[in-house]
Amino acid sequence: MFLYLFLAFSLFSLCQNAQIEEGTEWNLDKDSGLFQGDIVLSKEEHDIIYGPSESTKKIRSRRQIRVDPNRQWPGALVPFEYHSSLTPSTKFSIDQAMKYISARTCIKFKEDITAKDRVLFIFRGYCYSTIGKTQAGGVQEVGIGDGCSLTGNSIHEQLHALGITHTQSRYDRDDYLIIKPELFNVSIKDSIPSLSSLLFDFQSNDEVNFMKYTDTQTYNNIPYEYGSAMHYTAQTVSEPKQTVYRETLGIRLVTFYDMRAIQENYKCSCPVELDCKNGGVTNPANCSECFCPAGFGGKLCDDVPRGFSKKFVARSNWSDFEITFGFPWLDESELKRLTLFIEAPKNKTIQVQVTNIEGYTCSSGCLWNGYEVKHMGDPRIMNPLFCCTTQPLWNTTYTSKINPSPVILYNRSGQQKFAMRYRYIDGNVADLPKRNNTYDSFEYPI
Repeated sequence: MFLYLFLAFSLFSLCQNAQIEEGTEWNLDKDSGLFQGDIVLSKEEHDIIYGPSESTKKIRSRRQIRVDPNRQWPGALVPFEYHSSLTPSTKFSIDQAMKYISARTCIKFKEDITAKDRVLFIFRGYCYSTIGKTQAGGVQEVGIGDGCSLTGNSIHEQLHALGITHTQSRYDRDDYLIIKPELFNVSIKDSIPSLSSLLFDFQSNDEVNFMKYTDTQTYNNIPYEYGSAMHYTAQTVSEPKQTVYRETLGIRLVTFYDMRAIQENYKCSCPVELDCKNGGVTNPANCSECFCPAGFGGKLCDDVPRGFSKKFVARSNWSDFEITFGFPWLDESELKRLTLFIEAPKNKTIQVQVTNIEGYTCSSGCLWNGYEVKHMGDPRIMNPLFCCTTQPLWNTTYTSKINPSPVILYNRSGQQKFAMRYRYIDGNVADLPKRNNTYDSFEYPI
């Protein structure tokens, strides 16, 4: 019955018109005038980076861009309008993105073509946004193009418009990424043979694309997260220090911490805080329930999430489970989650093995489908995402530091098979030493 329900969902998904995603909003047009691929700069910001003459020779002496952290929309209200150039599918993804953000934060979007300060959603050949509300006010464009018209891409650009910068530009990024400046002047044509016929390169762009902010220009209110929707894919010139995350970078699944960044930025709150479990927080969009990390649901985040999910009760012996989901011709505009929710007695520790995967599209960022075994101590953060049989943790035993332990399957294309084993062993995760993420008081096992 569970399998038929998921197949029904997949069939319904075929009705949505999907666009091709590149896994990054990084525009290939080197003359687009966009900073880091998709950010619109004011004249002052542009001059700080490129110099008044727009000469790329001055890049090396201007490594930082100053961003006003107070560029917030008053009252957390964002007036907007749709441009007539938008296709129905692109408008749908923009609308879904606004609904997603509003359902988890105090941000409200209101269609108002008469508002003096407003966002204009417009269809372009590329993606772009300013960072936050512009200082000058007026109409500011958020461009959505063919390569970034999926819901996750729309959320990425809307988060820019709300004031969120790229994760790889954080001032602490060097603790998490290996940047290779010696490759900055290598043409992208050399690293991606399929693009060899294109008449452009990144010789002047690489250094700009990997500039970072200082701790006096921005502040971090959430942990660094490889799986953030604001992180670009691994590049020839950059890779994660934790190599197991290489295929996670660039995923356009919006994470719990992505929404927490908005909640913290806009001081979203409720008059009464609920006793949320598994890292959840009181939902500022609906103060009668908790906002839960991926894999958890229910009013207090102590149950399975709404939608497609299945509960499992672990025992001391290994139990096996296999599922086939999707259709061979499935091509949908949004990654959907299927949660396998594994529980064990409170004084036990859950173990999981992934024993087989078939039909997955092995790609940077796992753009089409993938799976995540949540086993790390922080239930809020995205664990490594996998879609390739060659990845290092495939068919390995995960000993979880959380109980329950969700296994989350993602899909928007094709049909996959997934098989796992699960059990519990002696050991109470509640007895493990704890720490917090240094950004709030929530503690989790180390």
